[in-house]
Amino acid sequence: MTDQRRIAVARDIVTEYLRGEIDPVRNPEMFNDDIVYFAVARLDRHDTDWLLNQLANPQWPQQTRADIAAMMPGHYAEGQAALDADNR
Repeated sequence: MTDQRRIAVARDIVTEYLRGEIDPVRNPEMFNDDIVYFAVARLDRHDTDWLLNQLANPQWPQQTRADIAAMMPGHYAEGQAALDADNR
């Protein structure tokens, strides 16, 4: 799988999580196996701008975006700032 394909798959996973299509109750394997976490980490490292744009998008539930921001090891502060963007 190419890097671009891995990024596309990670985007799909994060988007499904933001839409509420993936959650720990209905899809425990996505969380027990850290699939969502690794998708966020991949985007945090290789597609930060896209991920930060999702965190700033008020279309998605605030708590879900906050969960994703907490999974961003490399850009935690920027993720928190993006969350606050819709409160300005």
